[in-house]
Amino acid sequence: MSAPPLIYAPAPCPRCGAATAALAETLCRPSQDETGEYDCPGGEPDNQGRLLQPTPESIAALDHWIDTDPTVQREIAAHDAWAVAENARLSLATPSPTPAAGGDNG
Repeated sequence: MSAPPLIYAPAPCPRCGAATAALAETLCRPSQDETGEYDCPGGEPDNQGRLLQPTPESIAALDHWIDTDPTVQREIAAHDAWAVAENARLSLATPSPTPAAGGDNG
């Protein structure tokens, strides 16, 4: 089974509260995520300039699919196993700090 689609509806920006793209341009400031990319949670506007957000119902349906689909669960388990192995590999490759001779290490 494929992922259920997200359904979008007009909704204000969760950060600044702007209801339109024009208002968001003056109120909202994009934030930088952990990858260095900038993101504005206001979403894409519709053809009337209103900001769109996924509906809570469609997010819940997608979350349910992620939690229950066997293929997704296998992918999550495989990723988790890889992450554990990679963390173990990296911790073995990183030397532990050694205390300075005669110094106070506490």
